[in-house]
Amino acid sequence: MDDYPERPSFWAMRVQREFSESGAIMRLSSDAYAMVCLISGIEDEFRYSGPVCCSNERLAKRLNWSEKTMRRVRASLVDAGWLHYEPGRRQINGQYWTLDPTHGKGDKNDPLTGTHPEKGDKNDSVSGRQRATNGHPNGDQTSFLDPKPKPDPKKNMVKGSNGSTDKSPFDLFWDVVSKKSKKGVAVRAWDKAVARVTKDKGVSKAEAEAFIIDRMKAFAPTPMGQAGTYCPGPAVWLNGEQYDDDPETWEKRDNSNGTARPRESTRI
Repeated sequence: MDDYPERPSFWAMRVQREFSESGAIMRLSSDAYAMVCLISGIEDEFRYSGPVCCSNERLAKRLNWSEKTMRRVRASLVDAGWLHYEPGRRQINGQYWTLDPTHGKGDKNDPLTGTHPEKGDKNDSVSGRQRATNGHPNGDQTSFLDPKPKPDPKKNMVKGSNGSTDKSPFDLFWDVVSKKSKKGVAVRAWDKAVARVTKDKGVSKAEAEAFIIDRMKAFAPTPMGQAGTYCPGPAVWLNGEQYDDDPETWEKRDNSNGTARPRESTRI
């Protein structure tokens, strides 16, 4: 087994940024980005004290995926060099930590990771394997995906107009949509649009979400936003990147938005 590597300050933020800026999010998938963010975030939460240890079942549940999807995404990250994974064995969980293949694996001249103590340096008295178990009586069997105390579930929620914190960014977007249709499809389109705006405009995820919500607020009351049958649904609007359209085009109450006219009969 490999030792857990030295980590510089803000490693999680840096590896997430590199994953996005290097184009890996396009070559692999947004799901791969989600796993990198989760694993690196947990590494940061525990101050890079050791690998993230958890079972396949718990990792899949944390990501809200099936185990099949989790295994597929994990394999793609390992193959691409963004994730180190050591399979678990009987009563011992698998071990994970993130890597950055665009800048090597943490050598001291690495422009991303900065300077690290040499092995055997007097200031580096705790090895990676020791750090993995320090403070955790069960050693490798400790699941870092179930930390205590548990985090506040409302911590990352966005406040609504009434000051409450019970709505997610997508819920706030859905509130201002003029044509509420195919919500499940819209959720998936929302995730892709947020990732796309984050990358294309070089902004944070929260800024991308706020931008899309503001653009929908501007679009909804326009003639095109109130065009009934010819108004694009939220998924079409997001997938078509219509949040980047010139607002003047929204003032035309016709079929110029590119959506097809409906057939006379509609299948129920």
